[in-house]
Amino acid sequence: MKCIVCEDELVLDPQGFSATAGEVLYCANEYCDVYDPLDYKIKTKGLYKLKKPLALSATGWTNWDAIAKKTHPIRYYLSEKLSYKISALTRYYIHEPLNWVRYRTYNRYHRVNTGLPPGWQDVDNQMLYVNFTMLVDFIEIEKASCMLWTDGEVDTHKWYQKGPFNNWRDADLGIKHLRWEMSLTRGEDYGLKEGDEGFGEMTRQAKSAKEQLELYTWWKVVRPLRGDSMDVSGLTEWYENNRIEGLGVMSAIARYDKARSESESTYKEIQDLHTKTEEDYIQEDIDMLIRLIKIKQTLWS
Repeated sequence: MKCIVCEDELVLDPQGFSATAGEVLYCANEYCDVYDPLDYKIKTKGLYKLKKPLALSATGWTNWDAIAKKTHPIRYYLSEKLSYKISALTRYYIHEPLNWVRYRTYNRYHRVNTGLPPGWQDVDNQMLYVNFTMLVDFIEIEKASCMLWTDGEVDTHKWYQKGPFNNWRDADLGIKHLRWEMSLTRGEDYGLKEGDEGFGEMTRQAKSAKEQLELYTWWKVVRPLRGDSMDVSGLTEWYENNRIEGLGVMSAIARYDKARSESESTYKEIQDLHTKTEEDYIQEDIDMLIRLIKIKQTLWS
Protein backbone atom coordinates (compact mmCIF):
# COMPACT_ATOMS: atom_id res chain seq x y z
CA MET A 1 0.00 0.00 0.00
CA LYS A 2 1.24 3.50 -0.83
CA CYS A 3 1.25 6.72 1.16
CA ILE A 4 -1.57 9.00 0.00
CA VAL A 5 0.74 12.02 0.13
CA CYS A 6 4.09 11.08 -1.36
CA GLU A 7 2.97 7.83 -3.02
CA ASP A 8 5.87 5.84 -1.56
CA GLU A 9 5.33 2.29 -0.41
CA LEU A 10 4.51 2.20 3.30
CA VAL A 11 7.12 0.64 5.55
CA LEU A 12 5.32 -1.08 8.39
CA ASP A 13 8.01 -1.00 11.04
CA PRO A 14 8.81 1.25 14.02
CA GLN A 15 11.62 3.02 12.16
CA GLY A 16 9.31 3.95 9.30
CA PHE A 17 6.77 5.65 11.58
CA SER A 18 4.03 4.37 9.28
CA ALA A 19 0.60 4.50 10.85
CA THR A 20 -3.07 4.83 10.17
CA ALA A 21 -4.92 8.08 10.89
CA GLY A 22 -8.56 7.36 10.31
CA GLU A 23 -8.81 6.15 6.75
CA VAL A 24 -5.67 8.01 5.61
CA LEU A 25 -2.28 6.34 5.47
CA TYR A 26 0.91 8.34 5.94
CA CYS A 27 4.58 7.46 5.79
CA ALA A 28 7.81 9.04 6.96
CA ASN A 29 10.29 9.10 4.14
CA GLU A 30 13.14 11.60 3.86
CA TYR A 31 10.98 14.13 2.01
CA CYS A 32 7.93 14.16 4.28
CA ASP A 33 9.44 13.46 7.71
CA VAL A 34 6.05 12.63 9.23
CA TYR A 35 6.80 11.57 12.77
CA ASP A 36 3.25 11.92 14.06
CA PRO A 37 0.71 10.91 11.39
CA LEU A 38 -2.24 11.62 13.68
CA ASP A 39 -1.19 15.27 13.89
CA TYR A 40 -0.26 15.73 10.25
CA LYS A 41 2.65 18.17 10.23
CA ILE A 42 5.70 17.98 8.04
CA LYS A 43 7.78 21.14 7.86
CA THR A 44 7.04 24.27 9.86
CA LYS A 45 5.95 27.20 7.72
CA GLY A 46 5.75 30.64 9.30
CA LEU A 47 3.52 31.37 12.27
CA TYR A 48 0.71 29.12 11.15
CA LYS A 49 2.41 25.84 12.09
CA LEU A 50 1.12 24.25 8.93
CA LYS A 51 3.83 21.87 7.80
CA LYS A 52 4.40 20.63 4.29
CA PRO A 53 6.78 18.37 2.37
CA LEU A 54 9.95 19.55 0.74
CA ALA A 55 9.07 17.80 -2.51
CA LEU A 56 6.17 15.80 -3.93
CA SER A 57 4.85 14.64 -7.24
CA ALA A 58 1.93 16.48 -8.86
CA THR A 59 -0.44 13.85 -7.46
CA GLY A 60 1.19 14.11 -4.05
CA TRP A 61 0.70 17.89 -3.92
CA THR A 62 -2.94 17.50 -4.92
CA ASN A 63 -3.44 15.00 -2.11
CA TRP A 64 -1.55 17.17 0.36
CA ASP A 65 -3.70 20.22 -0.47
CA ALA A 66 -6.87 18.22 0.05
CA ILE A 67 -5.67 16.73 3.35
CA ALA A 68 -4.28 20.00 4.74
CA LYS A 69 -7.41 21.93 3.76
CA LYS A 70 -9.68 19.37 5.41
CA THR A 71 -7.56 18.86 8.52
CA HIS A 72 -6.55 22.49 9.20
CA PRO A 73 -8.84 24.72 7.09
CA ILE A 74 -8.01 28.00 8.87
CA ARG A 75 -4.25 27.42 8.97
CA TYR A 76 -4.35 26.23 5.38
CA TYR A 77 -6.11 29.42 4.27
CA LEU A 78 -3.74 31.66 6.22
CA SER A 79 -0.63 29.81 5.05
CA GLU A 80 -1.45 28.91 1.46
CA LYS A 81 -4.03 31.45 0.31
CA LEU A 82 -3.82 34.65 2.35
CA SER A 83 -0.03 34.58 2.51
CA TYR A 84 0.12 34.23 -1.25
CA LYS A 85 -2.19 37.21 -1.74
CA ILE A 86 -0.21 39.34 0.69
CA SER A 87 3.02 38.27 -1.00
CA ALA A 88 1.63 39.16 -4.43
CA LEU A 89 0.52 42.61 -3.25
CA THR A 90 3.84 43.21 -1.51
CA ARG A 91 5.74 42.20 -4.62
CA TYR A 92 3.62 44.44 -6.86
CA TYR A 93 3.52 47.58 -4.69
CA ILE A 94 6.85 47.38 -2.82
CA HIS A 95 9.36 44.96 -4.31
CA GLU A 96 8.87 45.79 -7.99
CA PRO A 97 9.19 49.59 -7.49
CA LEU A 98 12.31 49.01 -5.38
CA ASN A 99 13.68 46.60 -7.98
CA TRP A 100 13.12 49.23 -10.66
CA VAL A 101 15.54 51.47 -8.79
CA ARG A 102 17.92 48.67 -7.79
CA TYR A 103 18.32 47.28 -11.30
CA ARG A 104 19.23 50.76 -12.57
CA THR A 105 21.70 51.66 -9.84
CA TYR A 106 23.78 49.07 -7.95
CA ASN A 107 22.43 45.72 -9.26
CA ARG A 108 22.64 46.37 -12.97
CA TYR A 109 22.55 42.78 -14.14
CA HIS A 110 22.11 43.94 -17.73
CA ARG A 111 25.56 45.53 -17.60
CA VAL A 112 28.66 43.35 -17.62
CA ASN A 113 32.12 44.15 -16.29
CA THR A 114 34.80 43.39 -18.87
CA GLY A 115 37.57 43.08 -16.30
CA LEU A 116 39.76 45.29 -18.48
CA PRO A 117 41.57 48.44 -17.32
CA PRO A 118 40.24 51.84 -18.48
CA GLY A 119 41.21 52.77 -21.99
CA TRP A 120 40.56 51.78 -25.58
CA GLN A 121 40.03 48.08 -26.15
CA ASP A 122 39.28 46.37 -29.44
CA VAL A 123 36.08 44.35 -29.65
CA ASP A 124 37.91 41.02 -29.99
CA ASN A 125 39.65 41.64 -26.66
CA GLN A 126 36.43 42.77 -25.02
CA MET A 127 34.64 39.60 -26.16
CA LEU A 128 37.33 37.41 -24.60
CA TYR A 129 37.62 39.27 -21.32
CA VAL A 130 33.94 39.86 -20.70
CA ASN A 131 33.08 36.16 -21.03
CA PHE A 132 35.85 34.92 -18.77
CA THR A 133 35.22 37.69 -16.25
CA MET A 134 31.62 36.46 -16.07
CA LEU A 135 32.89 32.91 -15.48
CA VAL A 136 35.15 34.11 -12.66
CA ASP A 137 32.28 36.04 -11.02
CA PHE A 138 30.00 33.01 -11.40
CA ILE A 139 32.44 30.71 -9.59
CA GLU A 140 33.77 33.11 -6.96
CA ILE A 141 30.39 34.64 -6.08
CA GLU A 142 27.49 32.40 -7.08
CA LYS A 143 29.16 29.01 -6.56
CA ALA A 144 30.72 30.26 -3.33
CA SER A 145 27.26 31.32 -2.12
CA CYS A 146 25.89 27.87 -2.99
CA MET A 147 28.62 26.34 -0.85
CA LEU A 148 27.44 28.42 2.12
CA TRP A 149 23.78 27.49 2.04
CA THR A 150 23.93 23.95 0.66
CA ASP A 151 26.96 22.50 2.43
CA GLY A 152 26.83 24.16 5.81
CA GLU A 153 30.03 26.16 5.45
CA VAL A 154 30.69 28.81 8.07
CA ASP A 155 30.23 32.30 6.66
CA THR A 156 33.27 34.32 7.73
CA HIS A 157 32.54 37.40 5.62
CA LYS A 158 32.22 40.73 7.37
CA TRP A 159 28.94 42.63 7.61
CA TYR A 160 30.16 45.30 5.19
CA GLN A 161 30.87 42.60 2.59
CA LYS A 162 27.22 41.69 2.38
CA GLY A 163 23.99 43.51 1.79
CA PRO A 164 22.47 44.76 -1.45
CA PHE A 165 25.80 45.29 -3.19
CA ASN A 166 26.93 41.66 -2.85
CA ASN A 167 30.48 42.96 -2.77
CA TRP A 168 32.16 39.80 -1.56
CA ARG A 169 33.67 36.82 -3.26
CA ASP A 170 35.46 33.69 -2.15
CA ALA A 171 37.46 31.79 -4.76
CA ASP A 172 38.26 28.91 -2.39
CA LEU A 173 34.60 28.26 -1.60
CA GLY A 174 33.66 28.45 -5.26
CA ILE A 175 36.34 25.92 -6.21
CA LYS A 176 35.33 23.70 -3.30
CA HIS A 177 31.75 23.63 -4.58
CA LEU A 178 32.96 22.74 -8.08
CA ARG A 179 35.00 19.86 -6.68
CA TRP A 180 31.94 18.59 -4.84
CA GLU A 181 29.93 18.74 -8.06
CA MET A 182 32.70 16.86 -9.86
CA SER A 183 32.26 13.97 -7.41
CA LEU A 184 28.65 13.35 -8.51
CA THR A 185 28.16 10.07 -10.34
CA ARG A 186 25.28 8.17 -11.89
CA GLY A 187 23.97 5.63 -9.40
CA GLU A 188 20.81 4.62 -7.61
CA ASP A 189 19.42 8.16 -7.90
CA TYR A 190 19.38 7.55 -11.65
CA GLY A 191 17.67 4.19 -11.31
CA LEU A 192 20.95 2.36 -11.92
CA LYS A 193 22.67 -0.36 -9.96
CA GLU A 194 26.19 -1.70 -10.11
CA GLY A 195 26.76 -3.50 -13.36
CA ASP A 196 24.32 -1.37 -15.34
CA GLU A 197 25.58 0.61 -18.29
CA GLY A 198 26.56 4.11 -17.19
CA PHE A 199 26.71 3.24 -13.48
CA GLY A 200 29.41 5.26 -11.72
CA GLU A 201 29.94 7.65 -14.62
CA MET A 202 30.15 11.39 -14.02
CA THR A 203 26.83 13.19 -14.20
CA ARG A 204 26.23 16.03 -16.62
CA GLN A 205 26.56 18.43 -13.69
CA ALA A 206 29.92 16.88 -12.73
CA LYS A 207 31.26 17.11 -16.28
CA SER A 208 30.25 20.76 -16.50
CA ALA A 209 31.87 21.52 -13.14
CA LYS A 210 35.10 19.89 -14.34
CA GLU A 211 35.06 22.01 -17.49
CA GLN A 212 34.31 25.16 -15.47
CA LEU A 213 37.26 24.49 -13.17
CA GLU A 214 39.63 23.85 -16.08
CA LEU A 215 38.59 27.05 -17.84
CA TYR A 216 38.76 29.04 -14.61
CA THR A 217 42.25 27.70 -13.86
CA TRP A 218 43.44 28.48 -17.38
CA TRP A 219 42.17 32.05 -17.17
CA LYS A 220 43.38 32.78 -13.64
CA VAL A 221 46.64 30.82 -13.55
CA VAL A 222 47.85 29.50 -16.90
CA ARG A 223 47.12 32.38 -19.25
CA PRO A 224 48.73 35.08 -17.06
CA LEU A 225 51.96 33.04 -17.18
CA ARG A 226 52.17 33.38 -20.95
CA GLY A 227 55.06 35.64 -21.82
CA ASP A 228 54.68 38.59 -24.15
CA SER A 229 55.06 37.35 -27.72
CA MET A 230 57.85 39.87 -28.41
CA ASP A 231 59.78 38.76 -25.33
CA VAL A 232 59.23 35.04 -25.99
CA SER A 233 60.39 35.30 -29.61
CA GLY A 234 63.41 37.43 -28.75
CA LEU A 235 62.18 40.39 -30.79
CA THR A 236 62.34 42.77 -27.83
CA GLU A 237 65.94 41.79 -27.18
CA TRP A 238 66.84 42.27 -30.85
CA TYR A 239 65.38 45.78 -30.88
CA GLU A 240 67.24 46.63 -27.67
CA ASN A 241 70.54 45.42 -29.12
CA ASN A 242 70.04 47.46 -32.29
CA ARG A 243 68.78 50.64 -30.65
CA ILE A 244 70.27 53.89 -31.97
CA GLU A 245 70.72 56.54 -29.28
CA GLY A 246 71.12 60.29 -29.76
CA LEU A 247 70.66 60.46 -33.52
CA GLY A 248 68.20 62.36 -35.65
CA VAL A 249 65.21 60.55 -37.07
CA MET A 250 66.56 60.03 -40.60
CA SER A 251 70.01 58.96 -39.35
CA ALA A 252 68.42 56.56 -36.89
CA ILE A 253 66.35 54.99 -39.66
CA ALA A 254 69.42 54.58 -41.83
CA ARG A 255 71.45 52.99 -39.04
CA TYR A 256 68.50 50.81 -38.08
CA ASP A 257 68.07 49.55 -41.64
CA LYS A 258 71.80 48.84 -41.87
CA ALA A 259 71.81 46.86 -38.61
CA ARG A 260 68.81 44.86 -39.75
CA SER A 261 70.35 44.08 -43.15
CA GLU A 262 73.54 42.82 -41.47
CA SER A 263 71.56 40.21 -39.60
CA GLU A 264 68.64 39.78 -41.96
CA SER A 265 68.43 36.02 -41.56
CA THR A 266 68.48 36.25 -37.77
CA TYR A 267 65.90 39.01 -37.79
CA LYS A 268 63.59 37.04 -40.10
CA GLU A 269 63.80 33.96 -37.89
CA ILE A 270 62.93 36.04 -34.84
CA GLN A 271 60.10 37.80 -36.66
CA ASP A 272 58.66 34.47 -37.86
CA LEU A 273 58.81 33.10 -34.32
CA HIS A 274 57.05 36.21 -33.05
CA THR A 275 54.30 35.83 -35.65
CA LYS A 276 53.81 32.13 -34.81
CA THR A 277 53.72 32.84 -31.07
CA GLU A 278 51.02 35.47 -31.54
CA GLU A 279 48.99 33.13 -33.76
CA ASP A 280 49.27 30.34 -31.16
CA TYR A 281 48.09 32.70 -28.42
CA ILE A 282 45.14 33.86 -30.50
CA GLN A 283 44.14 30.29 -31.37
CA GLU A 284 44.40 29.21 -27.74
CA ASP A 285 42.13 32.09 -26.69
CA ILE A 286 39.61 31.15 -29.38
CA ASP A 287 39.64 27.46 -28.41
CA MET A 288 39.05 28.23 -24.72
CA LEU A 289 36.32 30.73 -25.52
CA ILE A 290 34.54 28.11 -27.64
CA ARG A 291 34.76 25.63 -24.75
CA LEU A 292 33.21 28.22 -22.46
CA ILE A 293 30.35 28.95 -24.86
CA LYS A 294 29.60 25.23 -25.16
CA ILE A 295 28.79 24.97 -21.44
CA LYS A 296 26.94 28.28 -21.10
CA GLN A 297 23.62 26.50 -20.50
CA THR A 298 25.00 24.96 -17.31
CA LEU A 299 26.17 28.25 -15.80
CA TRP A 300 23.33 28.89 -13.39
CA SER A 301 22.85 28.45 -9.67
